[in-house]
Amino acid sequence: MREVMATIFILWAFMLILGGCFVSGQHHTENFAVIVSTSRFYFNYRHSANAVALYNYLKNVGNIPDSNIILMLADDLMCDARNPLPGQVYMTEGSSWSWAVSSPFSEYHSPDDLFVDVDIDYKADDVTVENFVRVLTGKHLPGEANKKKLNSHANGNVLVYMAGHGGDGFIKFQDQEEITTSEITDVFEEMRQSGRFNELLFVVDSCQAFTLCDDLARVPNVIGIGSSLRGENSYAHHTDFTLGVTVVDQFTRELLVFLDKNMTMPGPRDGTISDFVTNVDPKVILAHPGVTDKSSYRKTHEVPMKDFFRASSISAKAKVTQEEVHYPDLAEVIATQKNPN
Repeated sequence: MREVMATIFILWAFMLILGGCFVSGQHHTENFAVIVSTSRFYFNYRHSANAVALYNYLKNVGNIPDSNIILMLADDLMCDARNPLPGQVYMTEGSSWSWAVSSPFSEYHSPDDLFVDVDIDYKADDVTVENFVRVLTGKHLPGEANKKKLNSHANGNVLVYMAGHGGDGFIKFQDQEEITTSEITDVFEEMRQSGRFNELLFVVDSCQAFTLCDDLARVPNVIGIGSSLRGENSYAHHTDFTLGVTVVDQFTRELLVFLDKNMTMPGPRDGTISDFVTNVDPKVILAHPGVTDKSSYRKTHEVPMKDFFRASSISAKAKVTQEEVHYPDLAEVIATQKNPN
């Protein structure tokens, strides 16, 4: 009898471990992203530039299909009358790139346009709390174009990135409305119940950003990262004097630098979420980034950044027929687009 009970216990423990592997999200088959700049007006140029730069990375370096990325830009800065370089987006410091020694654009020695082959799904007045929630939950109005829908599923990992102006427990949309900590958490819980993600990574770059992650422990398999803690601000990195505005935030720049250093080429070990957060120096960004994995089956030191910023190897194998996959860096991709063969 004891041997039977011991066998049952061993089988039970094995099933728990096996089940945990699948529940923990290590075997996602596809990647999705929702990238949002919530600020309008030209003087908030950096928020749109943050979003466009990350979109570029996910699409051109991470090889995540455009159909799996929803890009929401609250301001059409490319067409703003105050923009001396219309139809373009830059993240440079003057024309020297002196700031970009270790940036994802370090191969450049002159400014280069980030707004190349960018597909904006929601812009200007269409960037609202309502539409943001509809994208995440999949509850669209009848007749909505498929390109404006996030077709995520229970086997897909979802990245939600937001840049804008925030405060204690909220982030503003268009300086007219806001979404709060409890509201964003409720949306993620609805997504979970509807089977719209395997794991979700929520990244916010705003003042007091981490307060938006206060309630995430309520939703299983969600990890949150905020650029600043309660009472702290999120700062811009530098001003481009040609454009007359700041063009990138400190925290998002650190994110892009880390991605380029740790994920550009395949290797035996990619940087984890924990590696990234630890790598961000509070003395550099003038704030303390926060991270929470309380509800996640995998902890941040176990989750490679590539699980959210690069197309799943499973989906990539279905699309690639070559024997060897080449992972270009962002500078190479943009150069190719501007100088096609």
